[in-house]
Amino acid sequence: MGYDPAPLVSIVIPVFNRKELIRSALDSIIAQSYINWECIVVDDYSTDRTKEVVFEYIRKDKRIKYLLNEREKGAQGARNTGIFHSLAHWVAFNDSDDEWLQNKLEKQVSAIVKNGPSENVVVHSDCYKYYVNENKKERVELPFLEGDVFGQLIQNPGPFFPGLITSKRALEKINYLDINVTAWQEWDTCIRLARFCKF
Repeated sequence: MGYDPAPLVSIVIPVFNRKELIRSALDSIIAQSYINWECIVVDDYSTDRTKEVVFEYIRKDKRIKYLLNEREKGAQGARNTGIFHSLAHWVAFNDSDDEWLQNKLEKQVSAIVKNGPSENVVVHSDCYKYYVNENKKERVELPFLEGDVFGQLIQNPGPFFPGLITSKRALEKINYLDINVTAWQEWDTCIRLARFCKF
């Protein structure tokens, strides 16, 4: 699995009433330099035109898939729905109001391949914060994490969901994402992953 030079990656995006912002998120995924992916948009029971917008993109790119929760489950529950239905060994996350840089997935997959066959690995990145009204961005430099980082994560927040990629098996080992966590969801997820994953 880990030695596949171009493994399939499942990208999970939870969405709720994001008919406008979801376009930018999907545009940034379609523009990725790495092309072996599926994108699972999980609609957490939106009441706007989110579904119609996503289907516009599905008609353009069959790698995009749409799932609808039958009731609101929150962001963590929506992410779990995406993980359950993912086809790939590797799962990456994006949020419906975030965009990826064009080579984001390519760089992270390269790190996974170099790591070898282990599925107990998390690859992460820094992010940029974009100020729409001022048309400027600044880098959000997260604490440096490499190797066994459980102790570090207990003291300091970890990577954001849009910068994370890990194995589906690792997510199964932590019994998926905790739907009872309403804030700092990625921090909680990273702490749980760090119990047995190398970062």
